[in-house]
Amino acid sequence: MTTSTKRTFGNGSGASNDLFGHYGDKAAAIENTGSGAARLAEFFPGAIPMHVPAVVKRGRAEEEHHIEALIEFGTAKEVIVTCGVPLEIGEPLSISSPNCSLKATAKVMALQVGTDKYALAIRFTGGAENWIIQE
Repeated sequence: MTTSTKRTFGNGSGASNDLFGHYGDKAAAIENTGSGAARLAEFFPGAIPMHVPAVVKRGRAEEEHHIEALIEFGTAKEVIVTCGVPLEIGEPLSISSPNCSLKATAKVMALQVGTDKYALAIRFTGGAENWIIQE
C-alpha cells in the first residue's frame, strides 16, 4: 500500500474551508481574468477585486490630459487600473471616479504591459482617506 504525503485544505467533501475566505475570492478573480491588472494584484495581498470607472489626470493644470481608466483592484492605499495609455513609474497624477467616491493625488508604482491595455499600480499620496473602508 502506497502512502501519500500530499496535504489538502478543506473539509474533505470538496467544499472549501473558509480559512482563506477573502483571499480565495481574490485568487479566483486573478485566475479568471489573467489580465495584467490581476498579475499586479498578486503583489498587493489586501487588494479587493472591483470594476470602478475612473479618470486619471496627468500633467500640469494648463496641459492636463484626461485618461479614461478602470479600477480593477483596490486597497485603502493603492488601486490597480487598466487604461490605454502607458504612464511612467513615479509619475505624479490625480485620479477620480465619476460618482465622486474617489478624488486623490497619486504616483505610479508599477506598470504591466498588456497586448491592448496597460495595467498600473497607483499609490495614493493624498485625498483618499475614505476610499475603502473594511469591516
